[in-house]
Amino acid sequence: MQNQLPSRTEKWRLSVLRSSSNCIVCKDTKELNAHHLYAVCEYPEYTNDVSNGVVVCRKCHNEFHREYGVHVSEYDFAKYYTVKRNGAVERTSEDIIHEKIARIEAAMKHLIADSWNDDIRWKIDC
Repeated sequence: MQNQLPSRTEKWRLSVLRSSSNCIVCKDTKELNAHHLYAVCEYPEYTNDVSNGVVVCRKCHNEFHREYGVHVSEYDFAKYYTVKRNGAVERTSEDIIHEKIARIEAAMKHLIADSWNDDIRWKIDC
């Protein structure tokens, strides 16, 4: 059986995990995961950027995604981290506006990508 070289994403994961020996949120040292600050599905250009990763334990990682979903940004993780480390933080109207703008930008990015793909398909079909 041949040894396979690690994928770029696996190299990213290992690099992030080498950056810390404990969870950034709860300081646990077991079952550590590499977490993308900017979601891969929303920001594919940052998928293998080591600065787009932090070390979190499995419990915190799962809890974060249960609360915030998968279409997340660094801002969402910062909010989660602040609440976990310092207690509840009240959402301001500025927070709400920022979240809405981020969601609109993500939706626009998908619309542009879908539009471009439809245009290419139309040209190929013709």
